[in-house]
Amino acid sequence: QFDLRKRSAYYWTEAWGGQTDESFVNQVLCLGGRGQAHDFLHSLLAIEQQLGRVRDPQKKYGPRIIDIDLLFFNQEVIQSPKLEVPHPRLHLRRFTLAPLMEISPQLNHPVFNLTISELNQKCSDPLEVKTLNFN
Repeated sequence: QFDLRKRSAYYWTEAWGGQTDESFVNQVLCLGGRGQAHDFLHSLLAIEQQLGRVRDPQKKYGPRIIDIDLLFFNQEVIQSPKLEVPHPRLHLRRFTLAPLMEISPQLNHPVFNLTISELNQKCSDPLEVKTLNFN
């Protein structure tokens, strides 16, 4: 259903949200495919579930086996109870901006009308983000 168009390196990041001291590994993928954003989200949540993710609303930012977020869907702006696109906090988090900078620094955020590069420059997130090298 999806075709991989671009992928960032893996990034080691400090935990965001203050509910754990564990670090995380993050990556951004640019995927293509057909369908609507809600259908795409449903497929991503099914992948999480197949990989063992159990969502606990009490631990929104706690450790988890996998977390797949839909950051953008074309240049659409969607605000529904189950989906907000662009992701409402991506501009606040270096762990999303660093990999986005790698694969698409000139991508325009349709709400802020700023590029990923400009959002990265404005981001005040102090948490460390490092590229992982598996060689």
